Amino acid sequence: MPSSADDYRVSVMTMNEQLLKNYGDFITIELEEGASAISVAALKYKIEQKIGISPERITLRCKKPYAIPCSDDILHDEIVFLSLDEYKIFVWYYGKKYSVWMNSADTMSVLKKKIHGVINIDPARQTLYQFDLAELESAIGEKINERVLLDATDEKQEPRKIERAMRNVNGALIDEVDSHKTMAQYGIEEKANIYVSVDGFEILVQYEEEKIGKNGVVKLKSNPYYIYGVKATDTVATLKYKIANEEVHSFQSSRTILAQQLTVRLGSHYDIALEDNKTMKDYGIGRLGTVYASTFEFEICVWYGGKPYTIVVNKGNTVQTLKQKIKGIIGIPPERQTLRRNLPTAKVLEDNKKTMEFYVIEKGTIVFLALDEFVIHVDYLLEQTHKKGLKLKELKKENTRNVWVNSEDTVEVLKHKIDAMMAWIGLFHYEFINGHECLTASGGDENVKTVKQCGIKQGHTFKVKEMKL
Repeated sequence: MPSSADDYRVSVMTMNEQLLKNYGDFITIELEEGASAISVAALKYKIEQKIGISPERITLRCKKPYAIPCSDDILHDEIVFLSLDEYKIFVWYYGKKYSVWMNSADTMSVLKKKIHGVINIDPARQTLYQFDLAELESAIGEKINERVLLDATDEKQEPRKIERAMRNVNGALIDEVDSHKTMAQYGIEEKANIYVSVDGFEILVQYEEEKIGKNGVVKLKSNPYYIYGVKATDTVATLKYKIANEEVHSFQSSRTILAQQLTVRLGSHYDIALEDNKTMKDYGIGRLGTVYASTFEFEICVWYGGKPYTIVVNKGNTVQTLKQKIKGIIGIPPERQTLRRNLPTAKVLEDNKKTMEFYVIEKGTIVFLALDEFVIHVDYLLEQTHKKGLKLKELKKENTRNVWVNSEDTVEVLKHKIDAMMAWIGLFHYEFINGHECLTASGGDENVKTVKQCGIKQGHTFKVKEMKL
């Protein structure tokens, strides 16, 4: 027996944020002198007297895991769990359904603590999804028994059957970055269904590889397989490491895949490769999401300053990604780079999300790098003669072409660039109608002047016409 009245007490534990702030982890309720127990109604009345909350808002639960409301008298020195304005949600774990009592003001961290109390899964290991029960029942092919059972399920609906069906249910990942958001903010209401995944979630990987066979390049695909333990905050680089460590590639038994060799996409190899520093959340990759991994990488030569540089790319890399790789090796910022394929005077590779596949950049391709270039325009006039009956009709057709120049290009270099562009369209003989004195003047002195010295700037337009011989 307790030796004094001070020893007759009940400790009330709460997870309500405001009560925790005002009273700490426990609220101590003293019992009447000589009493060794107290009824549920009497304890609610005493709680009302102490903290001013009406009994109808209070729910008390007894005994671990504090999931069942108190019904019998509560003994002294017992710990009870207090919550306010509660409603019930269902938490699913390995095919079993558990009841968890929540409040609309409860935060994500509180929900995880309550799940920990019911299922004994550390909050740090939990990844939560909200899903539609009808979708799960459709995957199983039958209605789920509405009876709520702890650590048990209907014999006909064994846990493994339900868990397998859960893989076909695309639950919405609950954003766990902000642990202080409430159930109301998440839209988690009464009878909501929450699926618990431990140590991250699983995604589906389709691995692809190119091999050289007797009939040329052959694309090989593995059977789709799961990667487990992926988290929303994982980067693409982390995902590559996890993929590289899975030994399930049926045609990969003879060699090791290195993470840095992998390219990951959301679709086929024509899609843009995912960036290493972006996260699963950035790309919207959640539970049961599918990614495509491949080793479609090859070396190209970037020619700059009279020197070749080897750059490793893949078919899904964009021009912007290539520029970032060039920056990493040569140190030139992307905004200063102008790239061309195979010829210094070829068409400029554009940044607008076009890939190596689009520009037919393959193993051994030479990419020419120029700096600080800008565009000038050349309008050219073609005269064409068409026969119509016995009469000849003169037609004139005007077109515009762009020429990329650098402020340090000499006039001679500029003329060569215009010559190359004109030759490409089949106009080998032309003359300037109105252009710039640096181009129209004769003599070697003008040819050594630079574009900058001539005052030629971005957007300058020259007009030329076909020259009759």
